[in-house]
Amino acid sequence: MNEKTFTGYKRKHKTRRGVVIAEHMSRGIITVGGIGVIAAVFLVFVFLASVVVPLAKPASIETLKPDLPVIGNGPQPAFMDFDEFLTAGFIGFDSGQFIRHFRVDTGEILGDFPLYPEAPTALSYTHTDGWIVAGFSDGAVRLGRLRFETDFLENEDADPRYHGLKEGERDIMDGNVVERTPVGQLRVQKLTITGDDALPPVIEEPVLLIDKTIRASGPIIAALTADGTLSVNTVSRRTNILTGQVTTTLSGGTIRVPGFLREAAPDYLFISSFADTVYLLWKDGGYMRFDVRDLRNPHLAEEGRLISEKNVYITKAAMLIGRGTILVGDSAGNVSAWFRARKEDAGSSDGLVLVNAHTFAGSAPVSSIATSARRRLIAVGYADGAVRSFYVTSGRSMGNTEALSEGPASVVTISPKDDAIGVAGNVSAAVFTLNAAYPEASGRAIFGKIWYEGNSEPAHIWQSSSGTDTFEAKYGLGPLIFGTLKATFYSLLFGIPIAILAAIYTSEFLQSRLRSRIKPVIEMMASLPSVVLGFLAALVFAPFVEKVVPTVLAAFVMIPLTFVLGGYLFQLLPRKTAIIFSRHGFSLLLFAALPAGIILAMIMGPFAERVLFSGDLKAWLDGRIGDGSAGWLIMLLPMAAFATILLMNARVTPYIRGRYPDMENAAAARMELLKFAGGALFTLLVAGAAAKALTLAGLDSRDPFPFIGPVLGTYVQRNSLIVGFIMGFAIIPIIYTISDDAFASVPDHLRSASLASGATTWQTAIRVIIPTAMSGLFSATMIGLGRAVGETMIVLMAAGNTPILEWNIFNGFRTLAANIAVELPEAVVGSTHYRILFLAALTLFVITFIVNTVAEIIRQRFRKRAFEL
Repeated sequence: MNEKTFTGYKRKHKTRRGVVIAEHMSRGIITVGGIGVIAAVFLVFVFLASVVVPLAKPASIETLKPDLPVIGNGPQPAFMDFDEFLTAGFIGFDSGQFIRHFRVDTGEILGDFPLYPEAPTALSYTHTDGWIVAGFSDGAVRLGRLRFETDFLENEDADPRYHGLKEGERDIMDGNVVERTPVGQLRVQKLTITGDDALPPVIEEPVLLIDKTIRASGPIIAALTADGTLSVNTVSRRTNILTGQVTTTLSGGTIRVPGFLREAAPDYLFISSFADTVYLLWKDGGYMRFDVRDLRNPHLAEEGRLISEKNVYITKAAMLIGRGTILVGDSAGNVSAWFRARKEDAGSSDGLVLVNAHTFAGSAPVSSIATSARRRLIAVGYADGAVRSFYVTSGRSMGNTEALSEGPASVVTISPKDDAIGVAGNVSAAVFTLNAAYPEASGRAIFGKIWYEGNSEPAHIWQSSSGTDTFEAKYGLGPLIFGTLKATFYSLLFGIPIAILAAIYTSEFLQSRLRSRIKPVIEMMASLPSVVLGFLAALVFAPFVEKVVPTVLAAFVMIPLTFVLGGYLFQLLPRKTAIIFSRHGFSLLLFAALPAGIILAMIMGPFAERVLFSGDLKAWLDGRIGDGSAGWLIMLLPMAAFATILLMNARVTPYIRGRYPDMENAAAARMELLKFAGGALFTLLVAGAAAKALTLAGLDSRDPFPFIGPVLGTYVQRNSLIVGFIMGFAIIPIIYTISDDAFASVPDHLRSASLASGATTWQTAIRVIIPTAMSGLFSATMIGLGRAVGETMIVLMAAGNTPILEWNIFNGFRTLAANIAVELPEAVVGSTHYRILFLAALTLFVITFIVNTVAEIIRQRFRKRAFEL
C-alpha cells in the first residue's frame, strides 16, 4: 500500500537523523526562548505591580490602651503628647499651672509637675516642636519647652533591680519609664521642662490670646491683650561675657484690632511660621489677617468669613505642620483647610487671599484637632467621642474609631512617629494604634489635580523633596507622563520625516552601489551611546543654539525650501543636461542644496528677528517687547500651506491643464516654478492676515492655550528643541533601516508595472511602494516611538529636568524614565516615594504595552491589505 503524502508523490530520499535532531532542537530552543521572553515580560510586570500594590493598602485605627485613668476629677485636659517610643506621655490642663506625667502601657501617674506660679490667661502649646507660651493678667509672657529626652544605660550603670528586665519590658526609674531594647540596653525616657523668666510686658493688660513661632533669629510672639491691642515681637537675648547676665528684650510693633469689642473678642490667634502673617478668628466664622512682614508696622491685610452657613460656628482651630494652613472645625462636623493663595482679584494689601482648599466631613461637632509633626496628617476628635484621621493634601481618610464612650474627645494628639493617636476626654483617656500606610498616595493625588498649599488653584505637580522638614511632598505623575509624550512627539516630529524620506531615496532613487555603502553608515549611527549624545546636547549643542536661535529656526524652513526649490530648478534644465545629471550628478546637486539652505538661514534668521521679533527673539518670547503676530504667523504657516496645496490641486492645476493642454516640458517647468512661487507668497499672505486678525482681536500667541498651556514662551537653554533634534538623531537609524527593508521587500512586479504604465519613479514610490510597505513603515515608526519613550540619558542631560505642563518648544520637561533614574537611587526603600517611582515605571510599561498592542493590530491590517496585492 502506497504511503499518502501531501503532494501525491512519495519521497525517494530519507532525511538524515542529524538533520531531524537539529530541527527538533532548534524548534525547542526557539519555543523555549519565545516563552521565556513572554515570561520575562510578565514577571517584570508582576514585580513592578508587587511594589506598587501596597500603595492602595487601607489605613486603620485600632485600640491599644483603652480607659487610661490619667484625668481624674479637676481641671479639664488642654493638650497631650507622647515620647516617640510610646512609653510615657504627659497631659496639660486648661488651668495651665501643671502637667501630668504618666506611663502609657498602664496609665500609672508618674507625677504632677508645676508649670507657672499662677494661672495663665492665655496658653499655646505646639505639638510639633514642644514649645509652650503663656500670657498672664499683667501682660507678662513666659516661653518654655516640654519634651522627652532619651538616655541609654548599660546593665553595669543601672541599679541591679533592672538587670532582670527582658526585651520590651518596662519599669520605673527615678520617676521615668525605662525599657529593655532589642540590643540589651536600658532606654530611659526623661520628661524635661525648660522655661524662661517672665518677659517684660509690651502692654500691661491681660493677655487674651497668644501664639509663637521659632525662627533662627529667635522666638517671635504674637499676643492680643484685653484692650484690643495686637502685638508682634521678636525675643532677643544677649549675654554679658564678663558677668554672665542675660538680658532679654522685645522688639516689634502693635496695632489696634479694628472694631474690637470685649464681649465679642476673637477666639483664636495664630502666627505663620515665617512670622509674616497673624490670623484672628472668631467663633461665628469671621477672621482678620494682618500683614506683619514689617514687625514695626503691622497692618490689616484682609478680612472675611470662614463659615457662611447659618447656625454653624467654629468649635476648634489649629495650625497644620509648617504653620501655613489653618484647620477649622465647626459645629456641623466639618474640618476645612485654609491657606493663603495669590489671586488677581484678591483685594488685599499683599495680593493674597485666604482660600478653602480641602474639606473633611464628620457626623458630630468637632471638639479637637491634632496635627502630625512629620507630615500633613491630622486627627479629629468629635463631640460624640469619635476620632477620625485624614491626610490633608490627598484628602484620604486614614480610618475612624469610637474612642470614648462618655463625653467628647476633648484632646487628641498624634505620636511623634505617626503610629498612634492619643485621646483624652472629660473622664478618661485612651491610646490607639494608627497604621497610616501610604497617606500621600491616592488616585487623585497621583493622576489628578491637587490644591497644594500656597498655589492659586489645583494643579498637577511633581516635587518629591525639599530642604525643609515641613515640605509637602507632591507626587503628581501628570507632568512626568506629559514630559514623556512631549519628548516623544518632538523627537518623532524631527526623526520620522528624515528617516522615511531617506529610506525612500536610497531604496528607489539611489544606485545600488551607493546604497550598499550609505545604508551601513546610517545604521552605524545607532551605535552612538545615549550618554554621549546627551553630553553633546547639553554641553555643545544647547549653548551653541542659544546664541543663534533665529538662524536655527530659519533653517527649519530654509533647508526644506531649498531642496524643493532645487527640484523645480532642475526641471528647467535642458532635457539632455537633465538626463546627464540624473545619471551622474543628481545626488551631488541635491547635496549642494544643504549648504545653500544653511547660508540662506544665516541670512534670513537675523533678518526675521529684526522684522518679526523687534530685534530680540528672547525678549519677545518673554513678552517684554512686541505683540503676538509673529507667533501666530509661525503657527499658522503649516495650516496655510496645507490649505494652499488643496486650493492649487482643486482649482489652479485643473485650470492650467485645461487652458494649456499641449504645453512643452520647458514651459511646464516654468509654470510649475511660477505655481510654487505664487503658492508660497499666497501662504505667507494668508498666514500673515490671519495672524494680524488674531492680534487685533486681543489674542497673544505667547499666552497659555486651553488644555495645552503655552506653545511659545521663555527660552531655556536646555529645551525641547534640543532634545527633539538629538533624540530624533538617535531614532533615525532604526526607523531608516526598517523602512528601507520594507521598501526593498515590495515585489518588483508592482514597481515594474507602475513604471511601465508611464508613472515616474516618484509617483511609483508615493502611490505604489509606500502603500504596499505601509505595515513595515508603521512598525518602524512604532519601534522608533518605543525607543523615544524609554530614552533616559539624553532627556536627563539635555531637557532641564523641569516637571512642567506646557508644550513650549523652548522650555524643558521631565520624563518618567529620567525621573526614575534621578530619584530612585536616593529613595528610601519601601517609602511612598520609592513605591511611586515604581508606579512611574509601571505606568511607562503600560503605556508602551498599549501603544505596541494597538500598533500591532494596525500593522496587521496594513499587512493584510498589502498581501492582497
